[in-house]
Amino acid sequence: MLEKTLIVDLINISDPNGITTAEEGAVGLGEVFGFPFQTIESVYPVDADTLIVVDDNNCSAADVARALRRTTPSSSSSGCPNR
Repeated sequence: MLEKTLIVDLINISDPNGITTAEEGAVGLGEVFGFPFQTIESVYPVDADTLIVVDDNNCSAADVARALRRTTPSSSSSGCPNR
C-alpha cells in the first residue's frame, strides 16, 4: 500500500520573491500564488526537490486571445474568461 503525502498545495503557493504581483480583480496573484488549474494532467519528478506540474486550465486559444484583446495596460484578466 502506498502512503499519500502532500508535497504542494497548488492554490496556496508562497511567493516570497514577488514573482507575481497582486492586481485588483486578479485571483491567485501576490504573496500567495494560486495555480490556475482545472485538471492536473501530469506530474514529472525532475530531481529530489523539483516537480514539473502540467495543468489543463481548459482555456482554448480563442478564449485566451479574446481575454488578451480585452486586457489593457492598466487592468488584467486572470483565469479562463467567461464564454
